Amino acid sequence: MLRKDQMLDCSLRTMRLSTRHRVWEEIRRPRGGLVAALAIMSLCLLIAGWATSAAGVIWAFAGVWLVTLLIGFVLPRKRTGPSSR
Repeated sequence: MLRKDQMLDCSLRTMRLSTRHRVWEEIRRPRGGLVAALAIMSLCLLIAGWATSAAGVIWAFAGVWLVTLLIGFVLPRKRTGPSSR
């Protein structure tokens, strides 16, 4: 019965797509605070790894540092906009 209601079906379909699109945009948009928090976490892990020489801490530092660099390089590119080719 509800499947035959075209207006309801259309509004539910567009609502689902717009919600999914908004969530994806929020995930893709890096924030400066996130980069700063990751940088501080990387620094703490670097100091802890240097002090303890524990392999797990060093690997955690490597992972967090890589994510920090990747997000940090995307942040300025997003602010400047698309390239003018």
